[in-house]
Amino acid sequence: MGLALSSNVTETVEPQNPIEFGDMEEGPGRAPRLSHNELIYLERLKKKHGDNYRMMVRDLKLNFYQLTKKTLKKKFKIYNERYQNGVPSKDEEPAAIDEEKGAEEGEEVQTTE
Repeated sequence: MGLALSSNVTETVEPQNPIEFGDMEEGPGRAPRLSHNELIYLERLKKKHGDNYRMMVRDLKLNFYQLTKKTLKKKFKIYNERYQNGVPSKDEEPAAIDEEKGAEEGEEVQTTE
């Protein structure tokens, strides 16, 4: 309520600039990413257990972060969407990775030398 001259009188205050939540979804957002170490970690789990999340959770040698089934599913969803061509090496620049993808798809890649 705040301070009021009279506690018996109430005033309705309209917000100056109301926020619409629909606008927030339309704006550009940052896509979720995985670190290089997380990619290697997830590849090892996938190589051994495939899509069996229950066994991944129970494997304490490979799942040393002790991630839950739900967390593993979220990370593998990101992994499958963004990193389908495998783990990029740390030395490769993002531009070099994009050029390789373009060359694989049959597009012409221009290089500046």
